[in-house]
Amino acid sequence: DPDSARTLRKRFRWKTVDVREVAISSEAGRITFYSFGAGSAFNTASADWAACMIDGTNHMQVRLSDPVSINVEAETLANIETKFRPVKYLKIDAEGFEDKVLSTLNVPIPLISMEFNFPQMWDAMLVCVSHLVKIDARYCFNAAITEPPIKFEFDRWITGEEIVSNIRSAGWLYAELYARVT
Repeated sequence: DPDSARTLRKRFRWKTVDVREVAISSEAGRITFYSFGAGSAFNTASADWAACMIDGTNHMQVRLSDPVSINVEAETLANIETKFRPVKYLKIDAEGFEDKVLSTLNVPIPLISMEFNFPQMWDAMLVCVSHLVKIDARYCFNAAITEPPIKFEFDRWITGEEIVSNIRSAGWLYAELYARVT
């Protein structure tokens, strides 16, 4: 989001912070970014998420006007991780694009958090959990269901299979999923 990038540059102008104005995707190049407004929490590179925000089929039943489509530069997470190694924590908040963001990661990052809105992002969450376990079988998971996250929902960190089963049976509409290498 160009507006968010400007805000971050201004906020961190006195610190050594590298604000990169790129989308993270499964391939480097240019992709479409759907902007519902400057800094909107609904902005995304996911056409599916944008569509459900327009037609109101999202879990919040929000209906937004058509977004502005912006052609933006994209980079892969694998390239970003290599440039900034060692990455100790990764926060992915890509509004339905989490699976594309994570798809090129090929090394374990000690702690990762990702937001998912259900039911639209159910498949993306399954892909992300599966991908992380393939990278490193030591990944275990927990979740928070408030925004911002206040507490973990589980007393212990659990396997990918267990987190999927627990989220499915709980019927949550939102989860901040945490993955850590034990």
